[in-house]
Amino acid sequence: MKEKTAKRLMRTLDRKRALNLCFRQSLKVSDNKLIRKCTAVLLKEKDNG
Repeated sequence: MKEKTAKRLMRTLDRKRALNLCFRQSLKVSDNKLIRKCTAVLLKEKDNG
């Protein structure tokens, strides 16, 4: 998954679903930078409720 695609996904309305998709895709290609980024955003989202 391209970085640009991930950014576009994260701008979508359904952020949670987009992030989960982003996370799964990054695991599939084992893109560690993207995995960390998605994880960080997911954790931040979780904190915000």
